[in-house]
Parts: sequence; structure tokens; C-alpha cells
Amino acid sequence: MEYDTKQLEILMHKVAFTLGNKLEGLLYQQKNILDNHLNNLMIDHNGQAESITSDEIVGAFEIATMKWTPSQGQLFL
Repeated sequence: MEYDTKQLEILMHKVAFTLGNKLEGLLYQQKNILDNHLNNLMIDHNGQAESITSDEIVGAFEIATMKWTPSQGQLFL
């Protein structure tokens, strides 16, 4: 799905404001996961970034930064 440039700018500002320096140091895989979840949020909100909440952005970040330990079969935040 393609989005309006203005909506993408709004989303980028919301993400930067909400997460700030937490974005620094993300692994490549974590960036991809975060991007995918942000894309899903845009789909859920019909391309309207204004309606995406900070809580939704934080939730996407938390999912992207979960650590999976296969040998233990557990998720760690």
C-alpha cells in the first residue's frame, strides 16, 4: 500500500517524538520488525497517521525489541 507523503512525515515525527533515542542502536532485524508493525498500523488506520497513538507506537517498538531465546523457549523484554 502506498501512503500520502504528508502522512508518512506525520508518522515519522510521531515515532521520533515517542521513541526518541530508543531508535539508536536497533539491529537490522529489529528495524525491519518495527517498520512492518508501523506499516500494519498505517493499514489499520487507513493511511491516516494522525490517528495512530503513542501507545501503539510503543507497542510496535516493544514487539520489535523482544528477545527470543529458542533454547529456553521464552521471550525476554
